[in-house]
Amino acid sequence: MPDFTYFVSGKVYARIYGTTDQFEWPGLVDTVTLAVSQNIIQLPDTTQAGGGVYKEIRRIESVALTLNHRELDPMTLARAIYGAQTAVAAGAIVDEEYTIQLGQFIPLVHPGPYTLVTVTDDAATPVTISADQYVMSGAGITINADATELINDDVIRVSYTHPGYNRVQALTSSPPELEIFFEGINEANGDQPAPTRIHRVRFGPAEDLQLLSTDDFGALSLSGEVLKDLTKTGAGISQYFYTDVVPAA
Repeated sequence: MPDFTYFVSGKVYARIYGTTDQFEWPGLVDTVTLAVSQNIIQLPDTTQAGGGVYKEIRRIESVALTLNHRELDPMTLARAIYGAQTAVAAGAIVDEEYTIQLGQFIPLVHPGPYTLVTVTDDAATPVTISADQYVMSGAGITINADATELINDDVIRVSYTHPGYNRVQALTSSPPELEIFFEGINEANGDQPAPTRIHRVRFGPAEDLQLLSTDDFGALSLSGEVLKDLTKTGAGISQYFYTDVVPAA
């Protein structure tokens, strides 16, 4: 008798629905779940006392797909917050200007880590502010509360170099429809392949985007509806998804 026990790991790939683009791996996904919702229509049995069901019809109402991402690549994050991501090249910034208060943290236009940092005043002939008057951090500069070369409402100019990064702007677009391919590996069955292809799905926004996580690795759960793909035709061909079951060798 074939062995069909099931203990599956694997990778999830995605691409824009309706394209021939390459499938992209968005990083570690540790949960892939298809949840079926059904509509139950029952005809009560009124032929006798005590009730019961005379006849029943069950129809699939919808199929929801949930992916739990454990890596937040820029594209996944952008889709989760209905936004768009842009790659920003590494660069050198000259004279970002700020009016300061002692003890103030100032976010800079670009994130760090920073190199070649210079802070000056705004005089016609700029005077360099000593490095012990401020602290550079991952995304900005903090003016020391006990700084002696600066006073409240002074204007400073910050020059620095920054690395390349991706900036994700939130709530700027609607989510694309995706095609999902799960390349499962059945560890309980001699590592046989256990793939599932979901032809068309539209994800909703992230309901919970955890920006601060100190007791576990971050996670981003996305859920969406599996939609009908009218391009899939033929007798016995699903317009929603298929899965392959390979018995043990």
